[in-house]
Amino acid sequence: MKSFVIYLTVFFIVTTYIRGFLGLDRYRFYENPYLAEKLKHISSENRNSKFANKKFVRSKKALLEEPEVLLDYSSILHTKLQPIEQKYLKEGINKHLAKEWFTKDPNREKFKLSVAIKKHDISIRRNITTHKGKRYYHLREKSIIRIYYKVFNSKGVLITKGYIPYHVIVKALSHWDFIESERLAKKSLFLRIGQKIANSLNSKRFYILNRSNISKL
Repeated sequence: MKSFVIYLTVFFIVTTYIRGFLGLDRYRFYENPYLAEKLKHISSENRNSKFANKKFVRSKKALLEEPEVLLDYSSILHTKLQPIEQKYLKEGINKHLAKEWFTKDPNREKFKLSVAIKKHDISIRRNITTHKGKRYYHLREKSIIRIYYKVFNSKGVLITKGYIPYHVIVKALSHWDFIESERLAKKSLFLRIGQKIANSLNSKRFYILNRSNISKL
């Protein structure tokens, strides 16, 4: 019995020595050759996949099809101007703004335009004339107008302000009635006021846009 134990001990010592000398790994005897080949194939597919080296780039908003004005007119809606006056005022401003005030970039900073208009009528004349059997309704208004405006950046910080005095005589003619003459008079007047505001803004456009860029730094 004692000799058998000695035999087993010598056997294990010799076996361990031989495996260590030959560099054999006990886990090598239990490897699955089919599994290793499969893993190698999967690894090759992943390297060749179009998603393997895909870089995720931050998406950017697409450019607008048509350029938009960089002025926000929402504050005009809170004035005492009538809807028809607001309409023609914005139309007059947009029509005469310089190209620098328009952009296709949806991320570009916008500016809020605040406008206050004080109108004092000196005289208003209405009369009707007839020509070739048709009536014509004439309207003539002489007014003194004071235009105040302010420009704020997207954070609500005042960037610039302006004052424009305006003495004007507006004439309108309608084939229908005096109501139509008044509408045409308002259209003419507020298109002109919009032009004056646009011209004033154009003279300051580089100052406003450059100051906006500096504030972002």
